[in-house]
Amino acid sequence: MSYNYSIIIPHKNIPELLERCLASIPQREDVQVIIVDDSSDERIVDFGRFPGLGRPNTEVIFHKSPIGGVGGSGVARNVGLEVATGKWLIFADADDFFHPAVNEMMDTYADSEADLVFFRHDSVDSDTLEPCAINTTRNHRLAEFDRTGDQTDVRFMIWVPWGRFIRRKLVEAHHIRFDEVRFSNNLLFSVKVGYFAEKIVSDPTIIYCNARRAGSLIHEGRQDWEAMSQRFDVDYRATLFAISVGEGRLFDRVVAERWRELSLLHRRGARKLLPKLREVCSTRQIRKVRFEEIIRRLHL
Repeated sequence: MSYNYSIIIPHKNIPELLERCLASIPQREDVQVIIVDDSSDERIVDFGRFPGLGRPNTEVIFHKSPIGGVGGSGVARNVGLEVATGKWLIFADADDFFHPAVNEMMDTYADSEADLVFFRHDSVDSDTLEPCAINTTRNHRLAEFDRTGDQTDVRFMIWVPWGRFIRRKLVEAHHIRFDEVRFSNNLLFSVKVGYFAEKIVSDPTIIYCNARRAGSLIHEGRQDWEAMSQRFDVDYRATLFAISVGEGRLFDRVVAERWRELSLLHRRGARKLLPKLREVCSTRQIRKVRFEEIIRRLHL
């Protein structure tokens, strides 16, 4: 069957929220839904009644990460990419959901010549569905693009994969995939998609809701050396890519700030990463974050 859209949803151990996400997706003949379950616990999930089974135009893939393997949403999304056939890719997290406006936007952009179409998002508390404060940086960058026409930030500095339509041929032509790591797996994917996209459109319609909950991955690992060093490694590799295409200045502060966060956790470990930091950051930026850290310690 020929699809205009392939929606890829990674899932692990939150079947009720996945049901909510699925209920928000319009059932259309031109929409392929791909759910990739990443080694959910059978004590939590009833696999015989798994959300999406029997739903029209929906594929459910039960992916088992090897023992000792990383797993995670990056792996799950890559599995989904292998079976996606739609003209456009849409990514959603299982604990989020779409607004009804997504149906109209699917009609509007099905035959668009763009490579990348951004939409706005809002946010609610996942349990109460009450509106909650969101990080407005993403929406602000899109609004600035609309106002000035400067594409730099929307190409390189919007890292979440959701809230956009991505032309699948673009992803396949450049073999862009998610990092198969637990943290920050979407950063390089989003940066590369932004770089290779020839035509970018920003639409002010809100189509996606980011549902905030305490157990989501974004809240994990901030005080954990392994998690933070993994995030640093992704930032480092993203900066190398940005440097290779002449946009390294965008990530100078990002990777330096990550190193500073690491130094708070483990000074000796952070010092071992200084050669990588020096490879991708200006001396001025490094001196700045190190000076800020010295001042912070003096005030403890």
